[in-house]
Amino acid sequence: MLFALIAGAIASHELRTAELLDIYGIEATATITARDIRRSRDSEGNERVEYYVTARFQPATGPEVTTRHSVSRTRYEALPPGTETPLRYVGHDPAISEIEPGRAALTGRILGWLAAAGMVVALGIAFWVGRRKASLFRAARRGEVRQARVTGRVVTNTRINGHRQYRLTWTDAAGSAGRSGLFRAEVLPPEGSVIVVYVDGRSGRGWWEEEL
Repeated sequence: MLFALIAGAIASHELRTAELLDIYGIEATATITARDIRRSRDSEGNERVEYYVTARFQPATGPEVTTRHSVSRTRYEALPPGTETPLRYVGHDPAISEIEPGRAALTGRILGWLAAAGMVVALGIAFWVGRRKASLFRAARRGEVRQARVTGRVVTNTRINGHRQYRLTWTDAAGSAGRSGLFRAEVLPPEGSVIVVYVDGRSGRGWWEEEL
């Protein structure tokens, strides 16, 4: 949800910029004064590279303006310092400009799609979590209490704070199989142990007492 809100806000800003450039855009010639590359890594260690150029131009009215633009790698390599290049700016606000025609509109559309997709995913997760929590609350308040025997543990691909997560599996006294949520290996009882589970009467799902 947070990603969707942030992406949506940026998309709205970029689309508004594109609209202003379409309505009030004025062509000018800018001189590239500097360029730089920003490198960063995401949570999975993948490198992200962003390319920027700084441009100076003289609008039709007012003082000279210097702006910084994010550009594609191809555009970056074609614009060494000292190069002159076309630029479009908003007549009443020269600080709003773009060197790559249509970049603001394209960025706005892409982020808008990502925001919409993020919102759909967030709502789906919220629905899934809501159903899961409702079952857990019903089991805790008025569920049937059963003994169960641990049949094993299942390793998952999930890590929390660097620790691999596992799920406990069991068969309860009524012969129903169940499994827990995510736990670190050291907190799970060994196979063959007897545990207590609470069974949600509506869904039939059993919950290990340590999850309540």
